[in-house]
Amino acid sequence: MKSLKYLDDKQAQNLSIFLKSLKADPNEVCKWLVECNLARLSLSSLEQLEKFLPDDTILVQYQQLKENIDDLDLSEQFLVILSKIKGMRKRIGALIFKQKFPEQQEELKVALVAGTQACLDVRNSEKFQKLLEILLLVGNFMNSGSSNLEGSIGFDIKFLPKFYGTKANDNRRTLLHLVAQIIAEKHSYMTNFYEDFSAFLDQASKSSLFLKKLFFRFSSSCLYVLLLYNTNFQVDHPTIAKSINDMKASINNAELDVRNSKQRNDLNDQFVNTMESFLRDAQARFETLECMFNKMNDAYKELADFLAIDQAKYALGEFFADLKVFTQQYQQCVEENKKLRETEEKIRRAEEERTMREQEKQARQTQKEKFMQTKANGDKMGDTGVMDNLLEALQRGKLFEVSGNGLNGPARGRRTPRELREARRPARVH
Repeated sequence: MKSLKYLDDKQAQNLSIFLKSLKADPNEVCKWLVECNLARLSLSSLEQLEKFLPDDTILVQYQQLKENIDDLDLSEQFLVILSKIKGMRKRIGALIFKQKFPEQQEELKVALVAGTQACLDVRNSEKFQKLLEILLLVGNFMNSGSSNLEGSIGFDIKFLPKFYGTKANDNRRTLLHLVAQIIAEKHSYMTNFYEDFSAFLDQASKSSLFLKKLFFRFSSSCLYVLLLYNTNFQVDHPTIAKSINDMKASINNAELDVRNSKQRNDLNDQFVNTMESFLRDAQARFETLECMFNKMNDAYKELADFLAIDQAKYALGEFFADLKVFTQQYQQCVEENKKLRETEEKIRRAEEERTMREQEKQARQTQKEKFMQTKANGDKMGDTGVMDNLLEALQRGKLFEVSGNGLNGPARGRRTPRELREARRPARVH
């Protein structure tokens, strides 16, 4: 590396890497910049060039350099040629603005649509209005012992997420669990109240817009745009308002740069042709965004008046963020109440089965005892009757008697063995 005149080693290294990434010599890169050749100068290339440029004081020194540039390092040769382009820094910034504008305009449009529609959906949700009535009723019931709070006609909408923070005595359930239970038992039609505005609630409350802050910086009348991404973005009214105002100022500054460039009469310079057509389109798109912004303002004002919200103290994005947290808490309570009911039902069924088994066991035991008692009583009565009959027969002498044809007929006793033999002998013939 040749000795450097005005750059430090890091600056020179960054510019050398930049030139190598384009695979072009300094004269060719500067030609692309004059011709506004965005096919060769991508957005990332322009942003790198803007980042690696030294201060204007150093660029002026290179512009005034009279010696042969071939003796300079490649990075410094590039700066000598670049410094001769009129309004070079403004040109780079304007081209970056042109490249980024469509994406930024679309993201801002999505934010405005989401904010407006979310306001309308919440305002028109009858279920959400009924929910607020129930919350107020429960709050008044809890404050019935307080003379200062009893009979309130409303509450600050900021306190929606705090219903989940009010714990019951068992420290397991909250006031929101009770509200969810009341809705499930008495107003089941509004259990899914959040579905009335869920379509745009996510976009209006967090990262789906891919946009945290859109703002425009100015340096030496040079316009360039910086878009910051953040996954915790909310549709923040002050931020959107600033973005709208800064976009308008940026377009006006770009138009001024175009008018100044027309006075140079450089036939090779395509800056004016490139930016004029873009600015006409950008102005039309901006007017659309401005109308959408006013519509969102009107929608939030109507919602704020309906819910008695102080817009100066409670921003649009903050409201939707709190509303989203509340709906998530409510859905969690619904699920926990469901699991609690299922657990209680299992316990109830188990208790019923246990009681039934106990009753069946007791019935079987009672039946067994009754049977054993009956059997014992029957056996005792049977044995006594036989003995009594036997004793009576012995006493009467009738134990070996065989009844005849009647009570007065001749009694027939048993034959003796001799009588039996005589009966078997054949009769004699005389």
